[in-house]
Amino acid sequence: MLFKVLTTALLSLAFIQSSFASPLGGRKYGFEFNIPRVLLTSPEMKGLSGTFSYFNHNNNTEIAIPWLIAKYGSGKDEYINTKAGRIKEDNTPLLNRSFDIHYRKFIFDKLNGLYLSGFARFSQFDGARYINDSPNTLYKKTEPFSKLRTGFGVGIGYRVFPENGRTYWGAGVIVGRYIDNKSYSLVNNDGSFENDSPIIIDAELLKFGFSF
Repeated sequence: MLFKVLTTALLSLAFIQSSFASPLGGRKYGFEFNIPRVLLTSPEMKGLSGTFSYFNHNNNTEIAIPWLIAKYGSGKDEYINTKAGRIKEDNTPLLNRSFDIHYRKFIFDKLNGLYLSGFARFSQFDGARYINDSPNTLYKKTEPFSKLRTGFGVGIGYRVFPENGRTYWGAGVIVGRYIDNKSYSLVNNDGSFENDSPIIIDAELLKFGFSF
């Protein structure tokens, strides 16, 4: 009787451990799509973003490729009435296309839970920038802007993979820096500190994915 109880307990523990060690039914690929970004689309902001992931169950790592295509600004120039006359203010839209490569290592002995990461980012910005961004200047002159920015950084996050099922979710934050180490005053930067600055800061909350 005791032997049977111990055998059953050991088999149960082995099953639980194997379930934790191989989440998502052993599937190796995942895809996430940012649905809120689509729902919040407006004439001033349009965009799509998502992530493709490869899961390595043998060494408990994930290689993720987040991507973003976003357009800020309607492109309709604005006019300002001044003592010198009517002045046209540039409202060139800003187009941002970017993708990252993230290497995520889960710190426990399973592909689940807390992870540490390193990443590289490649962002292409096309639009216009201010060249006399002075608070005492009523009309700010602009010039065309097009630049590919490359950056690197680190991150920390948490993923929850079900023992059985295809969906998963996670949250995380990354911090890094563009190697050009410059700040740009871009037209229609969406009020984003990241678009103008050499600093990279990005956060994900409750991002859901589907494995296959």
